[in-house]
Amino acid sequence: MRNVMQKFWILFVMVLMACGSFAETKAILVACKDLGSISDEPIAMLLDQKGYAVTICKQNDLPDVKLENFDAAVISANADADNEAVLNLIRGGQLPTLNMQGFTYADGRLNWGAPHSGSVNNKLDIYVERPEHPIYKGFSNLEQGNSIRILEQNGEIRGIMPILVDLPGTYCLATAYTQSIDEVNGKGEPQTSIHEIPVEMRGGSKYICLPIAMSGARFLSEDGKKLILNIMSYLLSEEPAELDLPFLEISAFSIEGFDAQINQAENTIELAMDAEEFKDMDSLRYVQPEITLADPNYSHVYPNKEVDLRFCPYVPKTFVVTDYISRRAYSFSICLWRKEGIDQTEDETAPVRKEWQNGQIVIIRGNNKYTITGIKIQ
Repeated sequence: MRNVMQKFWILFVMVLMACGSFAETKAILVACKDLGSISDEPIAMLLDQKGYAVTICKQNDLPDVKLENFDAAVISANADADNEAVLNLIRGGQLPTLNMQGFTYADGRLNWGAPHSGSVNNKLDIYVERPEHPIYKGFSNLEQGNSIRILEQNGEIRGIMPILVDLPGTYCLATAYTQSIDEVNGKGEPQTSIHEIPVEMRGGSKYICLPIAMSGARFLSEDGKKLILNIMSYLLSEEPAELDLPFLEISAFSIEGFDAQINQAENTIELAMDAEEFKDMDSLRYVQPEITLADPNYSHVYPNKEVDLRFCPYVPKTFVVTDYISRRAYSFSICLWRKEGIDQTEDETAPVRKEWQNGQIVIIRGNNKYTITGIKIQ
């Protein structure tokens, strides 16, 4: 009899190990608007199938919930974004939290950003910003900028819902493209699709926001499911992210070989240009600036394509350096000057080079160097 009982307990333990033992089971609170069961919420159902002890809680019942009975929380995309109990679950920091409802970030709620509603034309992919982060464990050969297809399809449903986040000191872990009215494929500007708030900003508990519309979450790919489960494992672990915030700075800026002067203290960029050349305004209609960033790995500059600079002598253009959370804006302008004091008998066929030295334009023609006094044309 004793041997039979031993065999029974060994078998029982093996089953627990396969399904997730009681000791390892984590209690997950899923806050939603009006769902009746786990099967109504795709993320809750995924977690339940993986052995988590999931409790569905209607948002109006949240104030009466004893949070100490739970290990982590998931805010469903079904939850009302302006519900005070839902917002307090985010603000409070009492539980590690995965937030699927990006509209909690909107003005008048958390004031953390401007959400995008998703679109039937949204891409199915996210683009990795921090491949070294623990949530990407198990994704092989992942590098910054690589894509992960997290939805199988979106058809007539909404999918990934990126956010223009504005919460300094926090991390963008991935981006996704927003819808654009001008482009039929819905590829607008990339914005944050996975956002993390460091534990020190949230009273010691982890927080990640990955907004996916509930209708889209029903079509998670295998990689999408893997990512969600990785996020939950990370939230429930003691493993730190150990990320540094990017250094947001344009360190060099040039147009067609001419270097602009950058004033880092005032966030301005100025390029000196011959007024005679500027008469051909169309030459500045399509210009691709060469921009060097101090931290090219985890910072980006916008616009980073051909731009129209025809009006920059009169109206400055803004270039923004961002990590998709914090932003630094530089004001770019063109200072027009006229040639003064140049010996017009100089051989016009000699090679000419222009430089900006110590606040002055220098014309170098052959072996001769001429200093030009800049005259800004208003």
